[in-house]
Amino acid sequence: MRFFNLLLSLLFTFCMLSCTSHSQSNFDLAEVRMPYEASNLINKQYEIKEGKSTFEHLKSYKSEDQKLLTFNKIKLKQQQTEKYFTPTSLNLFLDEKSNLIKCFDLKTSVREDSKNLYTSIIEKYGKPNYYNKDENFFNGIWELNDTYLILKQNFTSKIEEKETIKSKLIILQNDDQKLIDHYLYEGLNNYNDYLNTRIEKQDSNYSYLQFAEDKKNDFFGEEKYANELLNNLPL
Repeated sequence: MRFFNLLLSLLFTFCMLSCTSHSQSNFDLAEVRMPYEASNLINKQYEIKEGKSTFEHLKSYKSEDQKLLTFNKIKLKQQQTEKYFTPTSLNLFLDEKSNLIKCFDLKTSVREDSKNLYTSIIEKYGKPNYYNKDENFFNGIWELNDTYLILKQNFTSKIEEKETIKSKLIILQNDDQKLIDHYLYEGLNNYNDYLNTRIEKQDSNYSYLQFAEDKKNDFFGEEKYANELLNNLPL
């Protein structure tokens, strides 16, 4: 009887460990919504190191752990050439007071993964709330409740004279203005102008299209917002 109970106990423990391991390995950035509990990732299950933070009010962590480099079941690879190693990496920015991650910042230089990221995001979330695109760059933002998902891509990048696509995927909480200003400044500044105007109007239904039209017709006649929409390449 004792042997039977011991056997059951061992089987139960093994099952629990297997389930935990399976759960931990199933982390997917596509399912992240803010706010995100830091203890889910900053633990012994993942290789994460503390880094130097870009933001004074947030603590920074960095990881190249393959278990964290997944988006919508796409397992992102590392970029390795004969001379260079350009890591695919994930930065986390943590508010220590609340123990919540406020921002995920993923970088990759793998051409195939960048193309798959672009396609997968559009298939999963649909057309972005705003984007600008030409032959050289793409910048897009999706508003997902309390979460902003941002994709920035550079089509002109090269590694050892070989063309590639550099991508930056940012997932951030939409209540931190310092983060918003930082990540929207380059490539998405027009949308940041719109967000500030929408807040001033206190109208959640106020669209970017209406904003561009209002700017075009106001006293200063700013046409850059409307012109950008007209000159955009299709998705």
